[in-house]
Amino acid sequence: MSRHSLNLLIVSVCMTYSVHAQHRDSPSNIQTLPTLAQEEEPTGFHFDAVFDFYTCDIWNGMVGYDHPIFQPTFSAFYETADYGEFMLGVSPLYQIGPPRDKRNGGLSELDILAAWNIDLGPLNWEFGYTYYWYPSEQDNAMHEGYVTVKYDNPIIVPSLTTYHDFNQTESTYFQGALCRDFKITDALTFTTELFIGAGTSPFNRAYFDVEREFLMTEATAKFSAQYDITECIFVGAAIAYTTFIDRSIHDSEFANEAYSTLNTVWGSVSTGIRF
Repeated sequence: MSRHSLNLLIVSVCMTYSVHAQHRDSPSNIQTLPTLAQEEEPTGFHFDAVFDFYTCDIWNGMVGYDHPIFQPTFSAFYETADYGEFMLGVSPLYQIGPPRDKRNGGLSELDILAAWNIDLGPLNWEFGYTYYWYPSEQDNAMHEGYVTVKYDNPIIVPSLTTYHDFNQTESTYFQGALCRDFKITDALTFTTELFIGAGTSPFNRAYFDVEREFLMTEATAKFSAQYDITECIFVGAAIAYTTFIDRSIHDSEFANEAYSTLNTVWGSVSTGIRF
């Protein structure tokens, strides 16, 4: 599951796309992608194509593939004057390091995204759905919904996202985040982000074999930079550190066998275009 790319890809104070593909922590995603800086979004249709390279495939702190991946995201938006913005997107994930599943050309996952983003009072809300399809397990697709609430302000932007897996584990996962932008020049922006994850009992049992009703799972500190080449084209890079918080996860034999590492430094480079 890749949440590098997957809550709605919109212009925010943090200047990030938060589409939840595998890097929800970004990923992910933790799903968090750079976007183009514009003071106002025109109503009507626009389209984005974002191309990300990650050093590993990480989802909620869990490294399932400890080699580079390539994840493009193609999105269509429709913005209204009074009812917010609607988005449809598709995001394939390709394993580009060894070993990989050569039967599918390295394609390990395909994410289909839909979201609605709207400002209600002082808060920004996003309601989304992601369909995760796996070529090697075609009968095991995952259906996930999420709700994000965010308070945009010039000091630091807090947000809380609730994810629910409707069919695989029927579990709920929460992710809180803090984000701060530093505008260096008109074209260059640095961003710092902190993510904290937590799972309910079904989530903890399925992914860590830990019997806890509520568990603070992982923490991620992320630093990124974006440079707007033109009004329509940008490049970016990020580096992050993710670690599991609770000792019960580190002590879990299942978690140590299922994931290549429980503490990891990962990074990404990206480029994108809007038209």
